[in-house]
Amino acid sequence: MSDFLANPEEDTKIYQSRYKLIYLIVVVSSILLIGRLWYLQVNLGEELRHYSERNRVKETRIPAPRGLIFDRNNEVLVENLRGFEVTIFPQYVTDLEKTAEAVSKIVAIPTDKIVGKVQTSRKKNGPFRRVRIKENLTLDEVQRLKMLRLDHAGLDIERTIVRHYVLNENGAQLFGYVGEISRSKLDRYRTKFPQFTFEQGDIIGKNGLEQTWEQEIRGMDGISLVEVDARGRLAPTADSPSFLNMKNQEPLPGNNLILTIDKEVQKAAYESMLKEHKGGVRIGSVVAMKSNGEILAWVVAPSFNPNEFSTGISKELWGELSNDPYRPLRNKVIQEHFPPGSTLKPLIALAALQEKVISEDTIVYAPSQFKFGRRIYHDHSRAGHGNITVLQALERSSNVFFYKMGIGLGIEKMHDYLALFGLGVPTGIRIPNENSGNIPNEEWKKKVYGEAWQSGENLSTAIGQGYVLTTALQMAIAYNTIGLKGKVYKPFLLKKVISPDGQVLMENQANLLRDI
Repeated sequence: MSDFLANPEEDTKIYQSRYKLIYLIVVVSSILLIGRLWYLQVNLGEELRHYSERNRVKETRIPAPRGLIFDRNNEVLVENLRGFEVTIFPQYVTDLEKTAEAVSKIVAIPTDKIVGKVQTSRKKNGPFRRVRIKENLTLDEVQRLKMLRLDHAGLDIERTIVRHYVLNENGAQLFGYVGEISRSKLDRYRTKFPQFTFEQGDIIGKNGLEQTWEQEIRGMDGISLVEVDARGRLAPTADSPSFLNMKNQEPLPGNNLILTIDKEVQKAAYESMLKEHKGGVRIGSVVAMKSNGEILAWVVAPSFNPNEFSTGISKELWGELSNDPYRPLRNKVIQEHFPPGSTLKPLIALAALQEKVISEDTIVYAPSQFKFGRRIYHDHSRAGHGNITVLQALERSSNVFFYKMGIGLGIEKMHDYLALFGLGVPTGIRIPNENSGNIPNEEWKKKVYGEAWQSGENLSTAIGQGYVLTTALQMAIAYNTIGLKGKVYKPFLLKKVISPDGQVLMENQANLLRDI
């Protein structure tokens, strides 16, 4: 009876508004879908086709050779060697364990180590970055790996350029070394050198001249393009895919550097540091400089071999170098600052002569000890030196004579004269991490220690002790100034920057800073 009494027209009116809403949704969805398809097909069709075709192309960056480094006589100091490396591309690997096991038998690296290296890189860098397994492959390893590559997707052999330092340990702190750019420094390098394309894993200069002249000696990487199959392997007819409007680009080598260094002087200086001294190794540095500021030799001992960094230094070796008590990684020519001791006395003598505290003929009594205030200051000679002139005081290195010069000059005059010789300030040499050293005065002590300068501290300053700190390079400049009767030259290491085709791009000249 209820069905008989029902009114279909009333039911239709109830649902009519809902039908309209459904129709509207369907129409709008259809319009959006058709519009999107039209946009993709018509507006972006060409671009998407290009992307699709690019997926069939393997783009490999060809690293550009870094510029060579020569000495002043065009003798090679730093060069490039050709080599091969085996890599695994995580994106294309189908059975990592099996691939690692096969590679392990050829390159003598444990399977678990290879697996761990690839997995770590995948987590850290994603699946699209190649993972270096071993560099500097032998020709036999290259041939065997090429055969293996046919059955293991993602395995590849690539040509490499290995940085080689001809003198090995000699000059390592000067030349620096190269290594992979870290992820944290990518943005900084991309901003600093916008003309280059930096990617994680790229080789950059680290420390020394390699770092300072990165922009000049870094070349422009090339690009190699070939067709590949779905597993990333070369297609049977893999030619350059010119149909994509893409072309291979040859790498452009970096510019070459010609230094002021003399290779033979450098070798002689290093050999002298290797000789035993009082039953042990020599620890320190040697810097030899021409009168116009050209550096002829730059030696630090003990040292390290930068060639071990070129092929990827192990954590064990890095830890050994970092924890070495003699600090071979430290550039002792400019980073180690030390009390110059008696080598400061000629500069104090010149200041005393200039300020007329003494004359060339002044006789000064220099016993074995000297009392100042409540303290007794000793000379290195228990017998003392008696009555001596300034020349005799220098010859005998009399402490008491220079204690008296310190009193006569005072700290402010000593500070000002020593600063004129270039002590206590950076020399401006273009090598990273230069230490300025320290020449104290009243203002410095008040600022650093919050204490007033004590008169007794003039005595220790006058003999190169106390708060006085200098670097080997600063002392070389100071003594060069004495030899030139007051001319202070800025030290420099680079003579010329030369393009790969021999064009001189930049040339340095001697720079006279002041005549004192």
